[in-house]
Amino acid sequence: MGPAGHPFKSCRGQQTEHHKGLREWTKATVDDLILPVEAYHLYDRLGNLITHEERFSIPRIPAINELCIQAGVNLPKLPTKRRKPVIRISKSEIIDANEDDLLDPMPEVSPEPILTEIPVSEIVSPC
Repeated sequence: MGPAGHPFKSCRGQQTEHHKGLREWTKATVDDLILPVEAYHLYDRLGNLITHEERFSIPRIPAINELCIQAGVNLPKLPTKRRKPVIRISKSEIIDANEDDLLDPMPEVSPEPILTEIPVSEIVSPC
């Protein structure tokens, strides 16, 4: 990814020893940098596990979005249950961590949407 080719023979693919010319740079997309991996999105991620029969009925979203949700970002279209800190006793048993000392979390309402769509006519290439 860049403006011109490079002479470095750093490619390690199959039969690269036969390629003696200049390596070519190509245009990159977001998918070249961040793999388009999907993850299950559950309202309550500490609830019941997904069974084999349920796996196609549970919505999947881009994994980067699910990571942001788990980090605390509130997306109105993808609600999630927020919890107090928890202690996992076993695979199926979870308790709140010292519930008496913790305050109930107040839901944060963002004044404007986090994601906005840019019209195609306003998109400007960085190069």
